[in-house]
Amino acid sequence: AEYAQAIGKVTQLEQKVEELEGLKNAYTTLAASKDSFVHKHNLTIKVLTSLRSNLQTHRAKLKSDTEERLKYYDGYVIALKARTDQEFAAILEHLGVKTDEHIGETLAAMHTASAKARQEMMDNIPVHEKVMQGVYSSYAEALQEIRAKDVDIQKNFAERYGIDMKEIFEDYYNADKQVSKDTETKETKTKPEGEEDLLS
Repeated sequence: AEYAQAIGKVTQLEQKVEELEGLKNAYTTLAASKDSFVHKHNLTIKVLTSLRSNLQTHRAKLKSDTEERLKYYDGYVIALKARTDQEFAAILEHLGVKTDEHIGETLAAMHTASAKARQEMMDNIPVHEKVMQGVYSSYAEALQEIRAKDVDIQKNFAERYGIDMKEIFEDYYNADKQVSKDTETKETKTKPEGEEDLLS
């Protein structure tokens, strides 16, 4: 009886050690995640700042070019007046058509790229789920092997020492289930409201 009690205490201590180890790993992972996104946010801010600066530069250039271009076009129109009205109209029409074609091609390319990006995102979803199914399956098989090994351990203890380890293992698994249940309940209560609907 004393031996069984000692084993029980050792098991409880081991369980507490595993729980503390799990908490340590969880906080370590959380810290790494936060640190990773700090760098990502910094990168995003830098990119947005650079894009805004480049946009301002292009706007300034466009404004200056437009003013100068108007003056340049005035001289161009005067020169064209030396030709017939029909030739002048044909040149302007050609320029307009080319501009229209370029705009149309650009818009079409933008739409195509957007659609392909959406399709690629959707294609990756089942691939990810398939990988996760393999992970879950491997975990289930490993856990089943562990449970089977525990049964052999119980049997060996009973045969060698006349000690029934069944209750000790059952208490261990029951405690493990209770800890998992309490953890799920706590996570549910502390879940931020903002995560309920990512698309809202």
